[in-house]
Amino acid sequence: MYAKELFISGSDTDFADAAPIFRAYLASPAANEPANAALAKKAALVLLHTARITDDFPLILKFSLDDMLTTPSAEACMEIGEWFFEKKQFDTAILWFYHAAFEAESILNARSSGNLPLARLSDSYRALAEISRGQKTDAEISAYLNAASDYLAQSEAWELPEE
Repeated sequence: MYAKELFISGSDTDFADAAPIFRAYLASPAANEPANAALAKKAALVLLHTARITDDFPLILKFSLDDMLTTPSAEACMEIGEWFFEKKQFDTAILWFYHAAFEAESILNARSSGNLPLARLSDSYRALAEISRGQKTDAEISAYLNAASDYLAQSEAWELPEE
């Protein structure tokens, strides 16, 4: 429940403060029991987010690859997309945000497979259009901007699924 609350409303400071708790859990024997696999995955997602906000690439790689070994979560896809967006690698960020929106399921925050990746797809296409000016044709830039508008509209129209 704590991990879910962090992903719904936690600040970067909240994640940093919580990280030792989740690290301790993952280091415990209980985290390796098959019955606790879902809890361990959620703990690892908290640490993946913490690694991204501190730009700790080895831990980003570790926790994202661990997530991909099972059914990929939308939260992990979002974290990977955010890392690539921060590095201004918008074309790769687009792949991960698309995966979060359309191919992965949320396990902590339903918005991680809904309006959040759709909005970030819009941001990524808009940023790609900006950095492509003078390098791409007007038609290609227009296609990026159209995609940005389409994804923004989808994000704004998205509704939280009923439970």
